[in-house]
Amino acid sequence: MGAYRQSLVLDDRDAWSLNNLARLYIGQGQFAQALGPLARAIEIDSTVAPFHNNLGIALERTGHIVQAAEAYRAAVAIDSTHGKAAASLTRLAGLKQDPAVAPVDLREAARSFVEQSKTWR
Repeated sequence: MGAYRQSLVLDDRDAWSLNNLARLYIGQGQFAQALGPLARAIEIDSTVAPFHNNLGIALERTGHIVQAAEAYRAAVAIDSTHGKAAASLTRLAGLKQDPAVAPVDLREAARSFVEQSKTWR
């Protein structure tokens, strides 16, 4: 994790480092922590299907089913051969959004992450 943080200190617009940091959070089960770096990566480069797929994973695991489906759809729209996103989208088809779970403001998540990352310097 430290290496990705250091990379982001050097270049805070490195979308792949943002994505990879988020993947570490996902691997550790820290799905909410992954939202900020992924939202920021997509702000920087919205044309990368894995960024959207990983955002879908983090959103799904935090109970944001509707937004997760949107992220998976975006991944498939960018790359129609992205099997993981397509499979996840199919799996979500039968799930319902818990009305108690409010949507995530991804712009705010990205902004908060940028502010947090400034403390790494």
